Amino acid sequence: MRFPSRVDIWLAVFVWFTMLGTIGVGIIALFQLEGQVWGAIALLLSTVALPCFLLWMWVKTYYVIEAPHLIIHYGPFKKKILLESITKVKKMTSLYSGPALSLRKIEIYYNRFDFIYISPKNRDEFISILKKYCPHIKIEDSE
Repeated sequence: MRFPSRVDIWLAVFVWFTMLGTIGVGIIALFQLEGQVWGAIALLLSTVALPCFLLWMWVKTYYVIEAPHLIIHYGPFKKKILLESITKVKKMTSLYSGPALSLRKIEIYYNRFDFIYISPKNRDEFISILKKYCPHIKIEDSE
């Protein structure tokens, strides 16, 4: 089952404004680099390629529960976590980073010392379905 990431409006505005602003500044600066090939390449990489990469991360962040794995997609990256290795799930609101586009996150503990933050759109439904696949997990609510 596929779960899209929850997206906070303030974060969306910040990210989009920053990406578009960076591209705009880069385009303006590009016209001022007459004859400087390496400078133009560096400028293009930093002001167009980087925002495009961030956009890719933005659009391709979602989570899939598909036995025997929880699969976390974020941009070009994909992380697979064995469902049987998940020990605890904790609902939280946090500024901590991860493949999450919202402050309303789930902290997933797996293996012995590993954890990751995700932000499925419907946390309760996600946890409910995860619990069906992993009846052994402990569920905490720190909100």
